[in-house]
This record gives sequence, structure tokens and C-alpha cells, in this order.
Amino acid sequence: MQLSAEAAQREVRRLAATSSNLVWTDHIYEQMAERGIDADDVLSVLRGGYVDDDPTQGKKPNDWKAEISLKLKDRRVAVVVTVIEDDKRLILVTAFWRDGA
Repeated sequence: MQLSAEAAQREVRRLAATSSNLVWTDHIYEQMAERGIDADDVLSVLRGGYVDDDPTQGKKPNDWKAEISLKLKDRRVAVVVTVIEDDKRLILVTAFWRDGA
């Protein structure tokens, strides 16, 4: 069964409300450093951002990969890619600016 963008957005926000539900990968830390995105930016995106497109199926049956975006204080749009893992936690994959910078 496909997870809708709206349902994914609710799930990401619910899980992101509790920091222990977040799994920070080495890759997201590398990309954040390279792109000038800090942890507060990532948390803002996860807790208040929007999922515009339906997520894609993850590697496991109950996993969904979603992109969450939010316009931040400097007016740039930040995107966080996360895997909603079995409705229990978020695996934070990468973060980038929508404009590619």
C-alpha cells in the first residue's frame, strides 16, 4: 500500500518531535558540513516542513523514503531526505538546498 505525501508529512512531524526517534547517518553529517546546513535547520525542516510528493518504497516493506522541505529564515529552501522506518524512527539520509548551492 502506497503512503501518501500527506500521511508521510504527519508521520515525519510526529516522529521528529522526539529526538530519540532520529538516526543521524554519517552521510547527512558530511552533507550538512559541505552545504552549510546545521542541526537546527534539519530539525526545523523535519518538524515544520512539507512533503510534496508521495514517498517511495524503502528497502524493507514498511520503510518509506521521503523528501521534506521548508523555506528557512534566510529564504532558502532546505530539503531533508529521510527514511520512515517501520513507523518507529527516521533515518536521516541527506540534506541540501533546493537551489543546489
